[in-house]
Amino acid sequence: MNARRSACHHRGRRAHPARRHGEAQYRRRIVANSERDTQLVFHTNTARVADNEISRKVVEIEKAGGTFDDVRDPVSGARGRRVFEEGDLDAGIWSA
Repeated sequence: MNARRSACHHRGRRAHPARRHGEAQYRRRIVANSERDTQLVFHTNTARVADNEISRKVVEIEKAGGTFDDVRDPVSGARGRRVFEEGDLDAGIWSA
């Protein structure tokens, strides 16, 4: 399946137009970002994620000595899916 087709299809069916819009915003940001537009989170199992409202909040909590339980909600997969479904790039964390 080519990239164009996979961007418009999700598990063999057409994605909802709002989801396609969210994916387009995500892709534009990924292309525009540089290494300096990211945050490192989960220092015991480090991940590089986009620099946004949620990732800055997670870094702040971790620096204050917070545990995974303290960041569980902001880093949940449900919040991350909102980035793609709604196009809100500050809705959750997403890999960069």
